[in-house]
Amino acid sequence: MLIAHVRPDLSKTHGRWHGLAMQEDRERGQIISTRVKRQRAFEHAKAMLPHIQQAQVEISSDGQSITLRRIADWLNARNLKTQRGKVFRPQTVDTLLNPEIGQTKAAEAEYGRELAILKWKRRLLTEADALATADRHQEALRALRDARDRTIAEAKALGHAMRLGGRFAAVC
Repeated sequence: MLIAHVRPDLSKTHGRWHGLAMQEDRERGQIISTRVKRQRAFEHAKAMLPHIQQAQVEISSDGQSITLRRIADWLNARNLKTQRGKVFRPQTVDTLLNPEIGQTKAAEAEYGRELAILKWKRRLLTEADALATADRHQEALRALRDARDRTIAEAKALGHAMRLGGRFAAVC
């Protein structure tokens, strides 16, 4: 006995499905690009953690207050470079000390794009097909939320480690 695979009726919406596939490919490309950039930034922040902690120890041992400018100067004096190969500035150090901000924005953007793709697909399904895929849709949403939450939690943990439990003092 053969079981036929149920496919939506594409006779009236062929053009819409093709447009959706192209748009989905663009969105998936942006998701992958954002994910790769986010991962590289996260890895760079982790690699910089020992240097920033050492800078904070040395600056505070000299009796000076720890500022973004002093940390940037300390890193530049040791010829350390940013992820893009540039010299450190106070804003760059601030970004390293607070990775959860950028990671959260990127994770939320990725979640929004994935959610949009799911919504586009659901709009084009017939009512019967939509009912059949409702459970899979909910599982996909749950998986997206979990991935987003994991990313944010990892970034918060790294940010806490970067700031050495709140010992970081001034802005510039």
